[in-house]
Amino acid sequence: MDIIETKDAFELHCDAPGFSPADISVEMAEGMLTISGKRKEEKQEEREGKVLRRERHFSQFTRSFALPDAVKEDGISASLEQGVLRVTVPKAEPTPKPQPKRIQVTAA
Repeated sequence: MDIIETKDAFELHCDAPGFSPADISVEMAEGMLTISGKRKEEKQEEREGKVLRRERHFSQFTRSFALPDAVKEDGISASLEQGVLRVTVPKAEPTPKPQPKRIQVTAA
């Protein structure tokens, strides 16, 4: 898993060979981005009714990341191309910090 920070966004790159978009879930909740995938594959060869070979393969992964407060949750996008999942999390404009306020001290 690679996490790259650009000027406008955070990009997460995850190798997911053999997974389809339907096998992968990307969720955002309470400042946590969770990426998970689950794939089950069964192969079977038959000749004249006899099972010659049967293979089962199961793959699963889950990764969670805490994101900074200044991200646009609505703009998160994900794509899967040639076995690489790419999740883009756009940055939001940071909220300005309040200026210090001077309090007048008076005599009692």
